Amino acid sequence: MDFITVELVFVALAYVVGTLFGRYTARKDIVTDIVASTIDSLIDDGYIKTKGEGEDMEILKHWEHNNES
Repeated sequence: MDFITVELVFVALAYVVGTLFGRYTARKDIVTDIVASTIDSLIDDGYIKTKGEGEDMEILKHWEHNNES
């Protein structure tokens, strides 16, 4: 087992850690995209009341009313 060296173990460990980190960040991005898409869909279908547009859009609480309509 002379082919297992400290350098090889380090490279293998770095590969595993990098892969796990990549999967974690990709999954976090996918979840964020799914949640944003779901909220946008609920707003478009009228299930969530909002006030404002674009970056200034606010989600209203169920007892608040949108007087802009």
